Order: sequence, then C-alpha cells, then structure tokens
Amino acid sequence: MAAIELISSPGDELIREIEALRARLAESESKLAEAQELISAIQQGDVDAVVVFGPAGEQVFTLKDTEYAYRALVESMNEGAATLAADGTVLYCNHRLSNLLGVPLEHVIGSQMTKLVSNVTAHAFEALLSQARSSQSITTGLDLQLAKGKSISTQVSLHEMSSVEPVAFCMVVTDLTESKARDEIVAAGKLASIILESAAEAIAVCDEAGTVISCNQALETLCGFNPLFQPFNSVLSLEVVDETAKQAEYFSISNALSGYRLVGLEVLLRPKNGRPASLLLSASPLLSSNSIAGCVVTLTEITQHKLAEMALLRSEKLASVGRMASTIAHEINNPLEAVFNLVYLAMTDPSISQKIKSHLGRAVEELDRISHITQQSLAFHRDTGAPATIDLRNSVESVLRLFAGRLEAKEINVKTRYLAESQITALEGEIRQVLANLLSNSLDAVPSGGRIEIRLSRVSGRDGSPMVRFTIGDTGVGIPADWQKNIFEPFFTTKESVGTGLGLWVSKQIVDKHGAQIRVKSMPGSGTVFSIVFPISC
Repeated sequence: MAAIELISSPGDELIREIEALRARLAESESKLAEAQELISAIQQGDVDAVVVFGPAGEQVFTLKDTEYAYRALVESMNEGAATLAADGTVLYCNHRLSNLLGVPLEHVIGSQMTKLVSNVTAHAFEALLSQARSSQSITTGLDLQLAKGKSISTQVSLHEMSSVEPVAFCMVVTDLTESKARDEIVAAGKLASIILESAAEAIAVCDEAGTVISCNQALETLCGFNPLFQPFNSVLSLEVVDETAKQAEYFSISNALSGYRLVGLEVLLRPKNGRPASLLLSASPLLSSNSIAGCVVTLTEITQHKLAEMALLRSEKLASVGRMASTIAHEINNPLEAVFNLVYLAMTDPSISQKIKSHLGRAVEELDRISHITQQSLAFHRDTGAPATIDLRNSVESVLRLFAGRLEAKEINVKTRYLAESQITALEGEIRQVLANLLSNSLDAVPSGGRIEIRLSRVSGRDGSPMVRFTIGDTGVGIPADWQKNIFEPFFTTKESVGTGLGLWVSKQIVDKHGAQIRVKSMPGSGTVFSIVFPISC
C-alpha cells in the first residue's frame, strides 16, 4: 500500500503560529498578574518571602520583619524607599521611588538599580553600594541622571539590613530638587538684601503703583523715617535742578513706571528740618513677562561734591577778580598820581579862596581812599598802615557828604542819631569803605522819597566790655529770607546785572578783621537793618 503524504497549506501554518503566540501571551499575562498580585501581597504584608532569580542563581529573601504597619508607613513616605540585594537588585520599593525614577513599579522590582539610571549615575551608585558593603551605613548627595535624560538632585542613604538573609540593604532616596531651588531663591534673596544694605547710595524698590516695598537704611536715613509701604512721591519731594526752568519741577515716580530709564538726574531735597541735600537720581523699570512690575530708584548724595565745586568756582572767580584788580590798580595809579599833583598845585595857588581849598582837601581825602582801595586789590586788605583812634561820627558824616548828590536826587530823607561817644581803634579808610558799601546798598533799595536812619550807640559785650554799635536801616524793598544767609558770600547779588556781589563780602572781611560782628534783619516790602558792633580797641 502506497504511503500518503499530507501537505499542509500556508494558511494552516499561520494559524498554528497565531495559536502559539496566543498561548505565550496568555502565559505572560498570567505571570504579570502573578507579579502584580505578589507586589500587592508584599505591600499588604501577606508574603513572608521572595524568590529572586539572579546572576547568583535562585535566592530566597524572607520578609518576616516587614509588618503591615511598617509597610503602610513606607508607602506613605515622601521619600523613595527600597530594599536592595547585595548586587543592587531591587527586592522591594514604594511608589514614591518608582515616580522619582519614572519607571513603572512592576518594572522596578526585580531590576538592578544600575539598569534604571544612566551610565554616569550607575557608576556612582556602584561606588556607593561598595562603600555600604564595607561600612554599616552611608549617606551622600547624588544627582540622579535617569535613563530618559532627566536629572534630579537627591540625597541617598544606604543601610545594611541585619534582619534579612542573605545580605540586603535599605535605601532611602530624598528628592532635593524643590529644596535646592528654595535654597537658591533664599540665597539670592539674602544676597540681594546684603547688596541693598551695604550700598552707600539710598535705594528704593517700588511696585507698579509706585509704593515703596523695599529699601535700605541709607534711604530711611535720607527720609528721616521708615518709608516702607508709602507712595514714593509723598516720601521724598525731589526738586529737579534746572536753571532754565521758569518754575520748580519735581520728580515723579510715574516716569520710571512708564518705562523710561533715568540716569544721573540732579535733584534737590529740601527737608522741613535741616539743610537741603543735592542728589543724583537714577531710576530703572522692573520688567516681568514683558510688563512693568515696578522700578528701582537710586539716590547718590553729592552735597559735599557740589560744595567743593560752589568753593572751586568761587576761588577761581576770586583769583580772576584779584588779577583784574591788580591790573586796574596798576592802571589807576598813573592817572591818580597826576590828579594828586594837580590838586596839590591848585591848593597852593594863592588866588583860590579858603572855601575852595576846603573842597580840595576833601578831594584829597577821597583820592587817598581810592589809592588805598587799589592797593588792597579789592579783597585781601593787606593794609600796611597801623590802626588809630577814630570817631565813627566823623566817618559817617564824611560818607554822607560823598553820597549827598545821590541822596538829594532820589529825595531820600536821612536821619542820624548819635546817642553816645563813638571812638574806636581801627583803620579809618577800611571803616569808611564798609559804611559806604552799606549806604550805597540802602540807596539802591530805597525808592524815591524813602527814608534812611543811621544810629550810633554804646552797648556792652558778653563779657561786659564797652562796645560801639553802628546801625543803618532803610524803608527799601527788603531781602527774601532764603537769600539772607547768602548775602555775605562773594558774587552773590540781589541786583542782577547791576551788582558785582563783592560789596557785602568785602565789608564782612573788614568787619571780621577788626574783631567786630555784622548782622542783618530784613522783611520783604518793609526794609532792611544792618548793624555792626565794634570793640573799643581792636
């Protein structure tokens, strides 16, 4: 009987392969279900031992000490926790470690830790595990470079578990990412605070509404009080220094909050109590997500710098005046000598009357004073003469005669009151110069038909010593209060282009030189009174 050969079709072979794949899939699903059931049983405390098939063959790990309460505690921990075999195989882990590693829990258990992280971290972890084998425990910081490229800052603790056979380790992994970020923020904040406080400049940080939300001690000192949580514009009223402005303009925080950046704007702070302060202001907006979240204002005090500049300029002007005065004195001396000679010839002419000789005598006195002034060079008063006893009444009368024409032209009524003897020891030419400067200022200030009163009286000094007081008062326009403290400074004038600003300064230099004191009282619209108290002897 002939043999019959059965030939299977391609379709039958494909069906058998599908059936085989289905059987393998069912087996895998069964094992997966068993693994999940085992994991659940381990977590619930229903399993006392785990069999692990590793490089060393089949090993059984007992879990006799892992009671349910401890399992529940481990699962509720915010740290990642795991039990590792001696070769680094994960015997158990909680969900937190699974989440940190970014690997499903069922894939973590039974795997080696070195397989769950990148090669760089694996090398470091092997070193940690080696150290843990040779010592009881080890804790260190470790940046975990995960397989998917993610990196987290952690603290890893490895501790040998003496109750587990064979040798196993307990591992706790703490995520330090948020803590490190907070520390960096805190550190940055502390650094910014240190920089803010150590700055010599006054610094204010304002929010989008212009309210001061942070400042340093320098700003508080400048304000004189704590400016926090108050509007910047009300905390500091800063006048912008602009000589071309017709009226005062004040800095507003709204400029910086509008996006404008200001650098080196000179402003003036006028406190209610205390001297004005010159400041350089810089302001920059703070940007957040392309919008303005506030601004930073920096104020640098330059008061001393400005004073050093107002002093340098003054010294330069004085030097210029000195050079000019020296030139004028040299140029005046030649024609002055000629006038002296002509007056001398006129006085010796026998044909002139005694009255004319008297006029010429007064002319000689004034020429002497002009010569003396030129020698002083308008400022330094290096008088080579010696002080002598003079009568202030004579000096006053002499000056009044000199200004008689101007007084008459403006119809100004001059009243003199000499209440006591007024002899002092002084340089007569310089005293007459002071009296002439004060009378000239009164003439300029008093309107036509006004009044000037001059008085001489005796007073006592603080030590009881006798002194002579000269007073000149007028019914002129007066001096504004904020100008009175500056009137004795060189080049300060209230007469605009008419005055030189040197008359009162020169007068004060002479007064100080004689050990006297000069004072002023004035009320705008009512008049001005100057008084000089001279010692009897200088």
